[in-house]
Amino acid sequence: MTQEDLSEKIPMEIRNLRRVELGTQNVTVKTLAKIARALGCDPIEFFRPVEIATRRPRGRPPKRRK
Repeated sequence: MTQEDLSEKIPMEIRNLRRVELGTQNVTVKTLAKIARALGCDPIEFFRPVEIATRRPRGRPPKRRK
C-alpha cells in the first residue's frame, strides 16, 4: 500500500501522513487507530520493539591490515 492509498483510506492529507511516518508530527490515539485499521493490524503493533535482523554488509569485505 502506498502512502497515497493510505492517506485516502484514513482520510488524512498525504503531507501530514509523511510527517507522521518521519516522526515529525504526532497523532491522536483515534488517528493511530484509523491507520492501524487501514493497514489491517492492531494499534499495539506500533509500540512493539522492532526486531532487527543481522545482515551481512554488501560489497567487498574490508582489506585486512598486515
